[in-house]
Amino acid sequence: MVNTEQNYWIGIVGLLFCFAILQLNKDYWDIYLIRILFTTVAIFFVIFTLWNKLAGINKKKPMKGILKGVLKINSERIEIDNQSYSLKEVHDLTIQIKSFSGQLLNKGHSPGPKRSNGTSNSISFRSNDINIDKRFSIQSEQDYYLLKDLKDEIQKKIR
Repeated sequence: MVNTEQNYWIGIVGLLFCFAILQLNKDYWDIYLIRILFTTVAIFFVIFTLWNKLAGINKKKPMKGILKGVLKINSERIEIDNQSYSLKEVHDLTIQIKSFSGQLLNKGHSPGPKRSNGTSNSISFRSNDINIDKRFSIQSEQDYYLLKDLKDEIQKKIR
């Protein structure tokens, strides 16, 4: 797999190198062949850098680890890997819903990837003196908004 971010920075370094050589040539050597050669290479690095910047726009952030198990949440219970917890038995519930798979990230001038893998979400609570803390992935924007609404509904019910 092509690492667009690494290639982007290779392009930036290549451009800086070409500009340095071109400046040295202008100040000290004034050799026509060096000017033509490094101007051509600099143009290549500009295209290479822009290509890798644009290629990172639609890439998703790579997964770091393995997601396994199933999380089901409704207004009455939370189920994690076939273990069910009634909301009446749940204390200190915290649900963080921050991203979904394919969500556009605001990374400023970073070359990429520009899309989330949807794993910046977590749920933690205490039930029957057992602390539960899990991270989970949301696969679609529709599920993201459904979970946000369900989170609000659950928190109103618990209070």
